[in-house]
Amino acid sequence: MAHVAFVSTKTLFNSPSPRPLKNEAIHLELAARRLSSRIEQWCIDQGDDFFDEEDYEDLVKTIVDNYSYWYDGHILCKRLESYFCMDGDVELVEICDAISFYHDTEYDKEVKRWVKDNGIELSLSVGDVVEFTREKISGPSNMKGEILSVGTNLAEYCIHCPSEGHVKIGVGTRGYIVKCEEILRVIKEDDVE
Repeated sequence: MAHVAFVSTKTLFNSPSPRPLKNEAIHLELAARRLSSRIEQWCIDQGDDFFDEEDYEDLVKTIVDNYSYWYDGHILCKRLESYFCMDGDVELVEICDAISFYHDTEYDKEVKRWVKDNGIELSLSVGDVVEFTREKISGPSNMKGEILSVGTNLAEYCIHCPSEGHVKIGVGTRGYIVKCEEILRVIKEDDVE
């Protein structure tokens, strides 16, 4: 008969400051600036050299104001066409497709700084079975899974949950990426026969 003991992890995560939020304006503005530089170069390559500092700032603001993480390059390109009277093409759509990547990159840089500045060290290991919180459409849900990998740079774990259809080999999703502060407890299994 197996005995399962629940061990609190409240002491596993202790940081003087909370993790940066992904929707903070600074991450999107930095991403919009990176994208705006590429769009400006595209305009110059098209023979449109109308960009001055004010146009550049208007472009950044338009990208920020019209951004949605789920936009693809085509939607953002259409928005820019209507605001700036651009004649977008496939190349501009591909450039605009980069906005979510740039946003993720800027956010990840901030999280890496947060991890370093707060001296965060992960104490769980590959193979540990944990219970964690996961946001779902229906609301937060507690789930159980096995840690497959440890992401120390971003203070997160990849957690494999077979009940969610995750696979360890072959094609498919390996697991959820879970922030260290979302781990509720470690589940220790002691076989007592």
